[in-house]
Amino acid sequence: RYLEDERREHPMHFDIQALVTVVVGMTEFNEDFLGGLYVGTMASRWFVPLSAGDGAVHTSDLWHGVHVSKGTRWSWIMWFQDGDCDGHDSTSLEWHRKEAEAGDPLAQYLHSQRLAVKTGQHQITEEVLGWVRKAAEADFPRAQFDLGQMHRKGIGLTKSDKLAKHWFGKAMKNNDTDAAFQLAEMYFLEEKMDVAVKLFRKAAKGGHHKASYNLGAAYHNGVGGLKRDFKKAAKWMEISGTPEALFGRGRLEAMTRGETELPVPSKEVMHWYRKAARQLHREACHTLVKDKDYLPDAHFCLPRLSDNESKALLGTLLLNGEGAPKDVRRGMTLLKGAAAGGSEVIKGIYESMRAKHGSEEL
Repeated sequence: RYLEDERREHPMHFDIQALVTVVVGMTEFNEDFLGGLYVGTMASRWFVPLSAGDGAVHTSDLWHGVHVSKGTRWSWIMWFQDGDCDGHDSTSLEWHRKEAEAGDPLAQYLHSQRLAVKTGQHQITEEVLGWVRKAAEADFPRAQFDLGQMHRKGIGLTKSDKLAKHWFGKAMKNNDTDAAFQLAEMYFLEEKMDVAVKLFRKAAKGGHHKASYNLGAAYHNGVGGLKRDFKKAAKWMEISGTPEALFGRGRLEAMTRGETELPVPSKEVMHWYRKAARQLHREACHTLVKDKDYLPDAHFCLPRLSDNESKALLGTLLLNGEGAPKDVRRGMTLLKGAAAGGSEVIKGIYESMRAKHGSEEL
């Protein structure tokens, strides 16, 4: 599902686990939602107009993703293998073996990924690495990106920023936006801001949402050769749509309105905090507690956050019957758990509430 204020995308990928994928639409294209399932290359994408009852069938070698820019989209996904129906393993390692051995770089990459899955926990064995390298040397961008990641993190290969940049650079030339983003991060950590911002822009223009947020932040702060521009910062943060970007958009709204010191943000600011909180941004979720009109939204995000402060906030709301029916037992249980591993402040709140309500706990 892709709902307003929740998940809005599934980045481009291959369905490694399936021989054939079936996608059945359950909502109306261009009516209930904009965007949806798309296919394409590293450089471009085309949306598939799936409406309720429509189906699309594709094999595992299709590069595809989902992006819903507006509205609500539901679909039913089925993955098919060619193994027995009694639970025996399928023959997935054979699906593209012949093509891989014949030199097809896409097949080589798919074969490497299935080998990694079969070894358990996506382990990088010499055989897996060999197929990834073959695909990368044949100029397949996703394999080049993977080699860059391995060198950057030191997983399966020697840790080397120089070699990571080499492979990320090759993948980026083949329009891999993830590679552009990784390169941008590396230059950002080296404090080479002009280069980093140019690469963030390249990735953002290719649809990379984290890069869009970073570009928005660069406009907000006026770094990397950019003049400070709140309008452009807001534009890129809205395009990004990540929890961090939506929260940043709210803070930007507060700054332009001169509200940074207000104890309770305005509705215009809370609009963006609510969007971020619905995607489980912790600070945004905690901010919703300040305004009674947003307490129902706080009751959505707080139970889904695992830190002690969130548990303490939810417990306090339940004890006071704020935004939801009063529930002393559940509230005390949450506060007790938060106090066990929390700060002295939370422990103090628990003790004061215990004195007030007794030790009612589940």
